[in-house]
Amino acid sequence: MRLLIVGNRKHQLIRGLISEIKQYYKLNNKKVIIDVLSQEIEDVKKSDEIFDNVYTLRLPKILGKFRTLRGLFKQLLFRYRVKSLLSNYDIIHVHYMEDIILRDVDCFLKNIEGKLVVSVWGSDFLRATKEKKEKILKLLNQAKFITISNSKIEKSLRNYYKESLLNDNITTNYFIIEPLYVLNEIKKKYTKEESSKHLSLDNNRIIVTIGYNASIMQQHLKILKVLEQEDKLKYHRNKIKIVFPVTYPKNEPYIKKIKEKAKKSCYKIEFLERFMTNEEVAHLRNATDIMVQLQTTDMLSASMLEHLYAGNKVITGNWLPYDELRDMGLVFDSVDSIENLPLTLLNAINKINLDNNNNEEIINVFFKKDLLVKKWTKLYNIKNEKGN
Repeated sequence: MRLLIVGNRKHQLIRGLISEIKQYYKLNNKKVIIDVLSQEIEDVKKSDEIFDNVYTLRLPKILGKFRTLRGLFKQLLFRYRVKSLLSNYDIIHVHYMEDIILRDVDCFLKNIEGKLVVSVWGSDFLRATKEKKEKILKLLNQAKFITISNSKIEKSLRNYYKESLLNDNITTNYFIIEPLYVLNEIKKKYTKEESSKHLSLDNNRIIVTIGYNASIMQQHLKILKVLEQEDKLKYHRNKIKIVFPVTYPKNEPYIKKIKEKAKKSCYKIEFLERFMTNEEVAHLRNATDIMVQLQTTDMLSASMLEHLYAGNKVITGNWLPYDELRDMGLVFDSVDSIENLPLTLLNAINKINLDNNNNEEIINVFFKKDLLVKKWTKLYNIKNEKGN
């Protein structure tokens, strides 16, 4: 079988998934070649430890100063890759419906001779404009399978497209969250205090981690604002330390705004900016006591699951599609708006030593690696008929 992944080669969820799929096929004595078409514009190796062949959109350095020309050249190079690559594969698997695909969606679909699988990540549909959603529909209707990570996304798709969405092959597939397995080992070896020390955090305070990246969608500024407005919470400011993991994406102007706001805060705040290994991320989960997850949209937050697995209290937004996690039995707090965060956080602080959930055991059941891998490979084990 020849499989082409169209997505971010560097994303840990994609790399973790493909690594396990390759291992599964190897253990079952099945030959598989898995390549990737990634949007990277820098020069990279033609293969890596995960993918057999890596295809990128490397641009001539001379275009560096010409934004319009750079964008045009990148789109033309993508079209060239599509025409030269797609017909060579049994399966084309799109992870996240990027703009570069949607701009050339007709060309993209015309060149597929094998099966198309589309994984809707959430924000790629939820944040799309009306024009983009029309192009997304073309992708979805030609796909053999559509994968999602929660049923709310399926409801959103069907509510928006109604009868126009002709595809009934929508399946819930959870990603293999490799950091969970790293975290499991870290938890066995280190206490919360030792993990805090490993990251040079203050192990004498309650660690409150806000979000998991530097995206503006994490609403850092709004969160800081409401935390400063509640006197009852501010009374406990010497008990807590707020941590902002902002290692990616590289959004210096936005990070600068958060830092400027943090300087005026009455709380002790620390920023984690440099790249973190899986082990360091696991230490952060283990060191944290409370995680605040209030981004604007999401599908399934791997970071949030890791915090729940670590035994941390999690506060999230009722607008996020986490009903399925509650249905599994996972326990976490929710707020209807960011304005409700301070008192909910205060309640979590007051109950910091109370542990009355089975989150770790539940995650072990629902996110068992072997079961997840088998469900993904079932998407690929289908008789190949051109255009179907």
